[in-house]
Amino acid sequence: VEQDERREKLAAEVEEQRRRRELADEAQQRQLRMREDEIRRQEDEEQRERVRNEKE
Repeated sequence: VEQDERREKLAAEVEEQRRRRELADEAQQRQLRMREDEIRRQEDEEQRERVRNEKE
């Protein structure tokens, strides 16, 4: 009985670690996407600035 309880507790800990890892991965992916969007915005702005300068 004690061994079963230990096994269940261990399984619960492993499951909790897996869940935390998944949440961390999702957060990391979100940050990556936000950073990529920001870089894209800056590149677009730089491109518009170049076009503006070429017209002058």
